[in-house]
Amino acid sequence: LSKIDTALTSRCTLNCRHCAMFVTSCKKQEDYPLDELKRNFDLLFDVVDYVLEYTLFGGEPMIHKDLISILMYLHEKYGNRIGRIVLISNGKAIVKEDLLNTIKKCNVILSISDYTDVHDYGSILNKLLDELNRYKIPYYFNKEMEWKDHGYPDNPRNFKPDEMRNHLKACGHTTHSFNKGRLYWCDANYGAEINTGYKTQLDDIVDFEVLKEKCPVIDAKQRVFAYCMGYINENGYPSFC
Repeated sequence: LSKIDTALTSRCTLNCRHCAMFVTSCKKQEDYPLDELKRNFDLLFDVVDYVLEYTLFGGEPMIHKDLISILMYLHEKYGNRIGRIVLISNGKAIVKEDLLNTIKKCNVILSISDYTDVHDYGSILNKLLDELNRYKIPYYFNKEMEWKDHGYPDNPRNFKPDEMRNHLKACGHTTHSFNKGRLYWCDANYGAEINTGYKTQLDDIVDFEVLKEKCPVIDAKQRVFAYCMGYINENGYPSFC
């Protein structure tokens, strides 16, 4: 697969009203348990041979209390089946030496989203960049970003059924979300489910526990590949669209 995302936490160092993952809407912001995340990785790689880019995000993943253990587990057990591991961060976190050493050891790349135009944390961000340069940790910097309105829950698009397939094709989505052993078409769908209580339909996702139980491995691989190519269900789109 080309790109898979997994959310590590709903805790964040910012409080964006229109958070793309809806973490400011959840009842309790928390780190997702280490054992649950390990199981999530295991289920994915029981079926998937290789992921070109595996992205870990949040919330703010740099403040997860078990981030070192998460990175070490993913790197040591599945590093030869991942092209690159990427951490998405807003850069507003004090990063300690042991985490920097782990990021370096695990060949992790940072994707830094700069929100200093609307939040005042430039000094913290600059300190992080200095540390990344000192440790020679690769990163790319996202300064000019375009926010997209998902529509949910305040501005629904109300497309007609015959318009939905084209809507899905035109949304510009480039990655899929794998959380709690389930493959979602997009991160926003999972964020809405876990942080707002949105009810995802069973045929919107691929449950890898069920897939392993009911399908031979080759059939499981074919189902995952077809899903990521857009053959989601009989409708051709998840209900979140």
